[in-house]
Amino acid sequence: MHIYIINLDRSAGRIDFMREQCEALSLDFERVPAVDGQAIDPDTLERHGLMPGATACFMSHRLAWQRLISSPHQRALILEDDAELLPSLAELIHEDGWFPQQADVVRVEATGQKQLLSMDAIALSGERVLRRLHSDSWGCAGYIITRSAAERLLDITEDFTEAVDLVVFGHDFVRDAVIYQMVPAPLKQKSMFQEEATGAFRSTIDAERFDANKRKIQAPKSGIAQKLKRELLRPFRQARAFYRRIKGIERFKFDRVTFG
Repeated sequence: MHIYIINLDRSAGRIDFMREQCEALSLDFERVPAVDGQAIDPDTLERHGLMPGATACFMSHRLAWQRLISSPHQRALILEDDAELLPSLAELIHEDGWFPQQADVVRVEATGQKQLLSMDAIALSGERVLRRLHSDSWGCAGYIITRSAAERLLDITEDFTEAVDLVVFGHDFVRDAVIYQMVPAPLKQKSMFQEEATGAFRSTIDAERFDANKRKIQAPKSGIAQKLKRELLRPFRQARAFYRRIKGIERFKFDRVTFG
């Protein structure tokens, strides 16, 4: 299976970290130069209504999706450059016959959150399983995506107004696509966890994630209005999506996905 790693040109330490892990696991990868939030023009930021880091992150994932659909590969693992990989991931990448034919996306990341997952599991090697995802999930540091899903996401996100994880693993796409969560997950994002988000791994997407006392970057005015509208409507969208999902689900449960 092909691997794309999203990496900022100025984050040399991160790509060295990823290269060291991949070499140890005999994994080849293709680097996708990330969009730098510091270089995005004000008009683009205003159109999307997000902070520079979140806008750049979404644009970078779109570049990775474009790479996939321009390649001969049917699917690929997309990684952000602060993903910690377990050795067991290598086996799944070297031999991907386990990938469900009906799947659009398989999420291989653990963020410590509770997720609504189907109780009907697809067994993989060892104790690892795939469970159908039926709830919003944050984090986009590691996922396997098919060509067709990448094409659909590119089509619907040209004018994105939410962070990339809130779209790929958000209410609308989760409802319409077939997305599985790998349990336990063989990957976690170092910048997602405060005790590990230091030095080169302090998030370049949201440098203020753990420090409320830092100077706040002001969002564009139109972005504030869009964000307020989204947040007011979010509970209603989620309730509607939840109702529509459970009509066709017999067995499901909120579980915390672990890293292991």
